[in-house]
Amino acid sequence: GVREAFTSKKRPFISVKLTEVSESTIGEFMMWKMYETVYLGHLMNLNPFDQPGVESYKKATREFMSKNVPLIK
Repeated sequence: GVREAFTSKKRPFISVKLTEVSESTIGEFMMWKMYETVYLGHLMNLNPFDQPGVESYKKATREFMSKNVPLIK
């Protein structure tokens, strides 16, 4: 569905298919996305490590999770 929506609107996207699902491949994928974020921030003249909006969303998520997710023991 996402691919169709982006394609129909002629929006760029990337589709990734992991060769296997393991700690290593997921870790590699996550590291790749982190590097990508830093690099794109640099290209856009943004500091991806200093985004005040991110902190407010993390705070809201923590509050939501503390009220709605029971602790697993």
